[in-house]
This record gives sequence, structure tokens and C-alpha cells, in this order.
Amino acid sequence: MDALIQSGINITLALQASLGGLAPLWDAISQLGTTEFYLLVMPLIYWTVDPRLGIRLGFLLVLIASLNNIGKLLLHLPRPYWVDSRIAGHWFEPSFGAPSGHAQMPLGIWGLAAASVRKGWFTALAMVVLVLIGLSRVVLGAHFYFDVLLGWAIGGLLLWLFLRYDRPVSAWLAGLRPGRQALLVAGVTAVLLVLAALAGAVAQQAPFPPEWEANAVAALGDSLHEVASLNETITPIGTFFGLGLGLIWLRAVGGFQVAGSRQQKILRFVLGAAVVLVLWQGLGAVFPRGTDLVSYAARFLRYALVGLWAGGGAPIVFVRLGLAGKLYASSND
Repeated sequence: MDALIQSGINITLALQASLGGLAPLWDAISQLGTTEFYLLVMPLIYWTVDPRLGIRLGFLLVLIASLNNIGKLLLHLPRPYWVDSRIAGHWFEPSFGAPSGHAQMPLGIWGLAAASVRKGWFTALAMVVLVLIGLSRVVLGAHFYFDVLLGWAIGGLLLWLFLRYDRPVSAWLAGLRPGRQALLVAGVTAVLLVLAALAGAVAQQAPFPPEWEANAVAALGDSLHEVASLNETITPIGTFFGLGLGLIWLRAVGGFQVAGSRQQKILRFVLGAAVVLVLWQGLGAVFPRGTDLVSYAARFLRYALVGLWAGGGAPIVFVRLGLAGKLYASSND
């Protein structure tokens, strides 16, 4: 492992020497790989363009993000600027380095989008975006090259599994009663939370060289005292739980149609995104933040509400306000 990290240091220093002068550009490119970016893009697609694609992208996103953060805790490997003070740190994240989430998540999301669009130009665009995001992570000192390669490998595997089993699993789920669907969502959520807790325990027991903290503070002024916390892992798991329950709720009351005027679609997104921001940032300012059980529960609730609103609450409100039509008659009609 020491030899691998040393090769990563050498490659990072070389890339920063040649491309580091464009750090603001690489930072902008890296934004295309953030969870926050996709949390706004996925609802846009789901509410205004293609509900089936939007919800598939949303579920793949939260599942990949959950597994990525669990993997980070299990491997508990450093970021480049933690281990060598010569490496400039341009991007802070309160988590370990490998596998790179900015490689793993975009490969799944852009890969699924390319498989759905099935246009050569879009596939080429997706490949360029993936390469640029991966390169940006190394230039910014946020990841070693092997973090990115591992992220691509895991993201590719999860994408293949999703494409292989999406239709049969979706058909099976559609045949279940709402109560059984809710129990399944709760069961998968519980499994993910248990895995996260176990991975967090592993990370807490791992040795943490003091020079990692010193280098991180010197580079970006941010402490690493919460790097082994479960906060980043609870975020997508809570969103998954809320999203699943929201879809069950939506189907029970008749679903929604994406068709509508341009004005209706704009109003859907503005209203829906405004509530997402209130739940996301507003509750974030009120709820406790920390690494204790109460803070974890509050974070889970906050993101569960975001998922519940995005998946079910928002479309139901759109129908009630006349911004969208029902997809089919429900038992409540």
C-alpha cells in the first residue's frame, strides 16, 4: 500500500504542476459529480421530462452513494493532501478517499442516462464528462488516481447489475401490495444502516496518523475530527427511505402525468425545488448537527423528508394545483 500511495503522490504532483493553474475550472467540473448537483437534476427530469428515467436515476444515485460511503469507511484510506504537504488541497470533504464518489456516482448516473437515451453523441458526451470529472479529482488533490479507478470499477459493476435486473425487479415490486412495498423499503434501509454502523466502527478503530490532520488543516483549514462519522452515509440512506415511501404514496393516489405546458413545467420545478431547499437547508439550520445518535436521527429524518417530497409529495401537490394530471384512477377516486 505504501508503494501505491507513493505512486499516487508522484502522479498528483505531476498533474498539479502541469494543470493546477486551472484549479477554478477543475473545481467547476468537479461540481458535476456532487450529490447536491444530482439532487437538483434528478427532480428536474422526474417532474418535467421523464418520470421513469428520473426515478431510476434517483434510486441508482442514492444506492451508489450509500455503498460508496460505506466503502470509504471500510477502506479508510487518506486523501492526497493529507499524506503529503507538497500536494495542494483545493477541495474539502469530511470523508476518507477511496473509492472516489465523484467517479462512482457519475459513472452510474451518466451511464444509465446514456443507456436510456441511446444516442451516439450523448454517449460520447457522457464519456468526456466522466473522464474530466475523474481527472479533476486528482488535479484538485481530492483523490489519488487509484481512488478514481476503483470508483469507476465499482460504479460500472453497479450500473451493470442495475441494467440487468431493473425490469424484472420493477415488475415484481409492482405486483406487491403497498404495505409489503413499504416493509421492503424499510428492510433495505435497515440493512444499509447496519452496514454503515459496522463500517463506521471499523473506521473508528483504524489508526489515524496525526500528520493527516496537520496537513489537512494546513491545506484547507478544516479539521478531520468527523471523518469517520456516519453523516455522509446517512444522507443517501435517508433519501432512499423517503423516496421509496414517496413513490408508494404517489402510486396509491393515482400517480401523475409529466405532460403539460412549458409554464406548468417551470412552475413544477420552481415550487418543488423551493420545498427541497427548505427541507434540505432550512431544517439543516434547525436540526442538531454532530456525531451523536440524536444528530444522526435528525439527519436521517431531514433527508427522508427530502426524498418523500421529491418522490411523492411534490407530484401530488402538482396534481392538486392543476400543474399536472393524474396518470390513472386510484382507489380514492
